[in-house]
Amino acid sequence: MPHLSNDGLAVDVPTGWDARTTKRRVDEGLAASAPQAGESRAAVEPETATQLHTASFALPEERGDFGSGAVEQMRTQDVFVAVIEYAPSDEPLALFSSEGIPKPLRMDDFDADALQRPQAGQVGVQRFFHVGRRRFCLYVVLGHRVVALRKLAQVNQFLASLHIA
Repeated sequence: MPHLSNDGLAVDVPTGWDARTTKRRVDEGLAASAPQAGESRAAVEPETATQLHTASFALPEERGDFGSGAVEQMRTQDVFVAVIEYAPSDEPLALFSSEGIPKPLRMDDFDADALQRPQAGQVGVQRFFHVGRRRFCLYVVLGHRVVALRKLAQVNQFLASLHIA
């Protein structure tokens, strides 16, 4: 299984999957969520973000933080995973209150309403969490609920290997 490491993120990538990391300024239009009660918009929008994208298909060079440009190319048996970092902070925010990488995921976690860009048949899940001062969003898209169980084990294996320094 190939290993990918960059900017304190390390993960084993399932054989045959494509994986890439980038660190860049995040467009304001790609904010992960509206602020929670008592939070300001500036508190949840990152200045820069480390992004880890992996998929069971070849990732296009041009793609958005949450996989726009990629999820449209998915087949029913495909999976797309994004781990997106937000600006670190010592201040607790309700949005990132869960500690540690969310795992394992279950089929009940996935819903078409969780998709950033809905596509016919696809289901997704989005989880916000923190590790130390580092804050992240995990976003997973499954190509189709009917064949998703076969891929969910690989997604959970991927998450189990994910380490954040």
